[in-house]
Amino acid sequence: MYTITATNANGSSSTTINLTIIDVPPGTITYSPHDMILTKNELMTPNVPTISGEITSWETYPTNLPPGLNFGANNGTIWGTPTIILISPVTYTIWANNSGGSSSTTVNITINDQIPSISYSPDNFVFIVNDTISPSISPSVAGGAITIWSINATLPTGVFFGTNNGTIYGVAGQLWPQHTYLVSATNSGGTSTDYLNITIIDELPTSISYPVVNLNLTNNTASPDLPMSPQIQGSGAIVSWELSTALPSGLFFNVNTGEISGIATELWPTTNYTVWANNSGGAIAIEFNITVVDQVPTDVTYSPSDLQLVNNTVSSDLPLIAQLNGPGEIAVGL
Repeated sequence: MYTITATNANGSSSTTINLTIIDVPPGTITYSPHDMILTKNELMTPNVPTISGEITSWETYPTNLPPGLNFGANNGTIWGTPTIILISPVTYTIWANNSGGSSSTTVNITINDQIPSISYSPDNFVFIVNDTISPSISPSVAGGAITIWSINATLPTGVFFGTNNGTIYGVAGQLWPQHTYLVSATNSGGTSTDYLNITIIDELPTSISYPVVNLNLTNNTASPDLPMSPQIQGSGAIVSWELSTALPSGLFFNVNTGEISGIATELWPTTNYTVWANNSGGAIAIEFNITVVDQVPTDVTYSPSDLQLVNNTVSSDLPLIAQLNGPGEIAVGL
């Protein structure tokens, strides 16, 4: 308090005044960024406000920031590592105070989960039709909790995608050529993707066989053993047949059915053959032998059939030539 006195010849008069000196009111508060988008369990870059004037105190409302975040009551800085998720932004009002007054602003805080990370390993899967996928295909997961799983294309009949965990399971009910799939895992922090290949192959028959393992044929003669078709045991459709080497002339191999047919038209030493029955599941093999011998002539005659010779005397009946009747060639005579 101050007393002020005014004096002249007639006397004096006094009064009192109170004098207070206050600060310049705080200027505009600025936070950059104003909309703070943070990630759970990740250290944030401190958000330091800019302001003019001498600030004596800072306040915020709501009073408490999200768990893991701190508010500097002496400088207004927001810092820390958030430990919860705030999908919807929360608005905080912040005041900077001094004796001259207050200045206020707002900031919005959103806390997303960590971006997930997924991986399928191996990423190339081959299954047999009608077999259970066991164990089911499960991804390795890291990062934040996944809220949405999706796959970009249709799976084979009987195969399913787990929309709550990204697993692939079931019993494949159809053949399926290799197909590449994109799996996405999403949460508030973003989306992670990974690729995998799925192929469904056919079952292989348990065995194949031919009725005759040693096929003995006669040249230029129909055989009761031909045509000869393979017998298939077990499941799985055969889509093609292969033969290891060429057949004798006149015999034929059907690449669609595995049947052997025809009439051999050349002599053929015993030869081993391998036949493969193929489908998308692989191949199964069978071996057999083929031999082609010559026809036997129907009979052999000599003329004259009664040969009378005189000792030490040349005979007009000699040499005596064999007469062959019917097909076939004689390689050796007695």
